[in-house]
Amino acid sequence: MGSHSVRTFISFLSIFRSSVVGCGINLPRKFSQNTFRNFYNTNRSLTKHISHKTLFVTSTIQTTMLFSKPCLFVLFSAFLLTANADTIRGVQQRELQATAEVDLGTAGNYAILAESGISTVPSSAITGDIAVSPIDGAAMTGFDLIFADDRKSSTSTQVTGSAYAADYIAPTPTHLTTAVGDMGIAYTDAAGRTNPDAARINVGAGEIGSLTLKQTAGNGVYTFQSDVTISADLTFEGSQDDIFIIQITGNLILSANMAIKLKGVQAKNIFWQVAGHVRVQADAHMKGILLVKTDVLFITGSSLDGRVLAQTACDLQKATIIQPTKLVVAN
Repeated sequence: MGSHSVRTFISFLSIFRSSVVGCGINLPRKFSQNTFRNFYNTNRSLTKHISHKTLFVTSTIQTTMLFSKPCLFVLFSAFLLTANADTIRGVQQRELQATAEVDLGTAGNYAILAESGISTVPSSAITGDIAVSPIDGAAMTGFDLIFADDRKSSTSTQVTGSAYAADYIAPTPTHLTTAVGDMGIAYTDAAGRTNPDAARINVGAGEIGSLTLKQTAGNGVYTFQSDVTISADLTFEGSQDDIFIIQITGNLILSANMAIKLKGVQAKNIFWQVAGHVRVQADAHMKGILLVKTDVLFITGSSLDGRVLAQTACDLQKATIIQPTKLVVAN
């Protein structure tokens, strides 16, 4: 962008300062080439959201720098500066109301946490710690557990991590009591999230196989007042920061050989709040955090990229459970 274009745009900013007063864009009293650059960088997070009606997108200001004629640059820039305050205030309000992550507390330390037991039909493969509480360690069956020397934990060839129970040596019981309490809080939080969008209530009458679920205006809550069945692959699409909460008053069933697929979304950001039970059928592949009021069953060959936080039991039949990891995005 030539110096004449910069000077022309600076003059234009001064003229239109009154158009953006109170809309959340901070305009300095005097403009120079440096303050223009600061203005754009400071307000980038707001300007990218200006509606298409203003004919402005984030890339506009960069694209118009390529024009050799100052008048064209000023013309395109005008659409940014005349965007009304209500548009930007609406964006800010929607961002504040975006679906927030469910805080798992210390329950998030476990790949599987269950109150009444964890069983396996060997061999299963679990990456992450497992725990039971308030029931004792005898409720973890099929693992051939071996106590650590201090008896605060135990190990199994089926677990890449450690196992814990309410009757192990202190401070394990206290830690587990806290984790179970956190699990209950997380379940209540997820169940209590408001869903103001009627289009996201009882989607597909509870059959959501073959669908693609996305956020709209920051809302990632879907509510089902029935069982939910997934009889074909289900896709979550969005960014790595998008949060999804699936509220289910009935049971959740992922059919055999079907999978949850992710396009840009992280498994750790999908929360399944299920009042009934969960069934992941043979060779099916589940993703997300299972916050379950009753029990969870994984049939032979099934898997989970996520966590099982069950208020009763979790049963595995030659299943694979891998606690989620954060997505690393290359620069």
